[in-house]
Amino acid sequence: FAQGINSALYVVIGKFYTPVAAIAARWIMGKFYMWLEWFALLILTLASVVFGYLQKFQTDSSGVASGAPLPAMLLVLGSAATSALASLVTEKILKGEQVPFHMQKVRLDVGSIMSSLVLLPALGFIATRPQDIPWAERPQDESSCPRRSECWDLGTGGCASPECHCDCTSGIFAGWDSSVLLLAVFINTMQGWLVGSVTKQFSVIHRAIADSFSLLAIYFIGDPIFNHTSLSNVGLNLVAFIVPVSTATFSAATSEMQKVF
Repeated sequence: FAQGINSALYVVIGKFYTPVAAIAARWIMGKFYMWLEWFALLILTLASVVFGYLQKFQTDSSGVASGAPLPAMLLVLGSAATSALASLVTEKILKGEQVPFHMQKVRLDVGSIMSSLVLLPALGFIATRPQDIPWAERPQDESSCPRRSECWDLGTGGCASPECHCDCTSGIFAGWDSSVLLLAVFINTMQGWLVGSVTKQFSVIHRAIADSFSLLAIYFIGDPIFNHTSLSNVGLNLVAFIVPVSTATFSAATSEMQKVF
């Protein structure tokens, strides 16, 4: 996001995670999938990509995709591939140790915190937005300082610009006075524990399939309740229903695979 990619394109390219995980599972976990399982995974991936594209992808006045810089797209592809490999290694660790899950999760989280502390300064050096640079002076939020303000533009000096009249702050926890942000941190923490539990009990592929249903929950439940969006787009609704159908196909293929072996 620091490189300017939009959220819809991030979701679309991020679905590269599923086929990478399925391919790499053969070497890391010793698993392989029959053609019907591959067919279901392919349909699920394409359905998720099309769903994200139809829902929020935007173009500018010239018809060119907005928020789609090539370096950002390559970074998302690299992130998806790395995340898939890391998830498979995590699955191998979780299933290979005879240790309670909560102990394994705490160990993994400690390592995650240490790596984040190392990568945080690196993010600040490559970012172009003041909110992504921990040591940069920036406004608290857009509600107190409009996006069009010079305070958000590092090219003109940001908060040091004479045209900036907003209250600014800096630091890693700047703007953390919002209850919504604290709720998001809590939800993400719980989601991390649930993902770890699903990965330990089942597999990374099952986790990726379950994650696809979050798109449906957001589209059919979350957005209409909180953003008052409409469900009148028939094409988008039909694409959304491909997700549970492909999931059922994958489950049926897995059951047949178990009967054979």
